[in-house]
Amino acid sequence: MNLPDLLSTMADGRFHSGQNLAHERSVSRTAIHKAIHQLIDMGIEIDRLPGRGYRLRRVIELLDGNKILNLLSAQASRHVAELEIFAEIGSTNTYLLNSASELAPSGQVCIAECQRAGKGRRGNPWVSPFGASITLSLLWRFDNCDHRIGALSLLIAIHLARMLENAGLNQVRLKWPNDIYSRNQKLGGILLDMVGEVGGQVHIVIGIGINVAMPEQMADAIGQPWTDLASEMPGGYPSRNFLAAQTISAMIEAIIEFERDGLLKLQDMWQVYDLCYQRTVRISRFNGYVEGEGAGIDEQGRLLLKTENGLQAYTSGEVSLRLAA
Repeated sequence: MNLPDLLSTMADGRFHSGQNLAHERSVSRTAIHKAIHQLIDMGIEIDRLPGRGYRLRRVIELLDGNKILNLLSAQASRHVAELEIFAEIGSTNTYLLNSASELAPSGQVCIAECQRAGKGRRGNPWVSPFGASITLSLLWRFDNCDHRIGALSLLIAIHLARMLENAGLNQVRLKWPNDIYSRNQKLGGILLDMVGEVGGQVHIVIGIGINVAMPEQMADAIGQPWTDLASEMPGGYPSRNFLAAQTISAMIEAIIEFERDGLLKLQDMWQVYDLCYQRTVRISRFNGYVEGEGAGIDEQGRLLLKTENGLQAYTSGEVSLRLAA
């Protein structure tokens, strides 16, 4: 059963009888019944009424490669080598890491309607139900990478925050090092996977997840306060194809800026969106925790914290950050 084709028919939000769906695809009603349950298992909310058939509880805009490519910025269009869209995948980052080992070109993009094994920072799972978010990854190759590469996620986060503001979202904030927030609730995240050594050739895979219209049933699975664009923009949020294109464009613009200017403007730009600035936060470390007041970042992208022992700097690899209760 071609699930994207079935979803495309049902994407209008109207009821469709099992008989018609089966007839149109030359399959049995049992095949349709099984396919509907597969969609439900993927996190898609479907109403089922005897005599009327099946209906998506919310209209889903399916991702369209041609639309996304046509909506890219001029700069991004020049650098996207390939765009692949999957109905379902384990992890877009893992897919591109495997592609990179097979010499895939810089600028390859992978987007998924649904991730089965999405991952966030420090190995935490990233929940990506079908058609409810922007879930994509970008492969980029650097010929001569230096130690500043670790702060690239901060620069990408800034460009994504600007993109969301331009799309009409108010109160965008960033939680160091790679989380996107709105009204103290997590809206999205960034994950960088790097292969290679500083000073030589390196390739990175940058994964982005932005909640667009998440099913309420996902709340327990996420396990922390979260929000989505549907909640933050009740008057209407941009199309997923537009958001995907703008996300890719923002990522590439951040990388080009990094290659040209390094981290020259990072500190000042970060402070505009810094969720933790002048707020009490808790840093969890391997040997306990430290509380202090957020004091921005330094020129290398390290978190600055005012503590009882003075101003301390932390790198993203050694700590986990939370706002204090």
